[in-house]
Amino acid sequence: MRRKIRIAVCLLLIAACFSGCGGGGQQRAQTMGLGDAKAVKTRIDYTIYELTFQRDNLNIYGQLYLPAGDEKTYPTVIIGHGFGSTYRNSATDCKAFAKAGIASFAFDFCGGSEDSNSDGDMDDMTVFTESADMEAVLKGIRTYDFVDKDNVFLLGKSLGGQAAALLAPRKSEDIRGMVLFYPYMINMGGRDFDLFGKIAEYEEDVLIVQGTEDKAVPVELSRKTAEAYKSARLVELDGAGHGFRDDEDRKKADEAAIDYIRKKVSEK
Repeated sequence: MRRKIRIAVCLLLIAACFSGCGGGGQQRAQTMGLGDAKAVKTRIDYTIYELTFQRDNLNIYGQLYLPAGDEKTYPTVIIGHGFGSTYRNSATDCKAFAKAGIASFAFDFCGGSEDSNSDGDMDDMTVFTESADMEAVLKGIRTYDFVDKDNVFLLGKSLGGQAAALLAPRKSEDIRGMVLFYPYMINMGGRDFDLFGKIAEYEEDVLIVQGTEDKAVPVELSRKTAEAYKSARLVELDGAGHGFRDDEDRKKADEAAIDYIRKKVSEK
């Protein structure tokens, strides 16, 4: 009986460690310079923290996946979702990054969807407000001690990819590189706005991952996007659709992103 009780107690302790938030997560928040950031979940490979930034008095909500380990700083990826989506869409990506020793912050654009945890209305959202949101997040995330300031990356999906691509030339000194998943590169700035000319002002290496069966963003559009850059690598996933909903497609996309980030980090 006593042995059964001891086993039950051990199981309860293990469950407490790996479910929800925990004291360990809050303690690590202090040591990593996250202040009173709330730990919402702790797993073997990572802890998730809630962070909020601001742009024009609007709150921008997101979740940070901080890898487990003793490192003082980590390469860090800022992830912007596609139209009508939320930060939750990037949970699989964030977990893959964490297992690779890369921190990531997935956030909701202001007015980015009806389910957004950030402030703002969809009627007021444009690709330019999304780019401004990402800029505010970039500025805020770089203030944290856990961030390797020499290795901060942008990752944009679909419309979030265009937002990231517009931000990159303005903040090239603050980022190490950029990854675009199925970027929606349709000009939304008006007849006189040169979208491809603008994004081409970013002269560092870019990784683009695109499905060949994407109906929302044709592969030809991503080929044109890659050609606009001084240095871009286009990875085409055969048969993949928009959003990489197939687990194997998502895995391949994340692996390509991780390889790109590791290479950029090793070059510095």
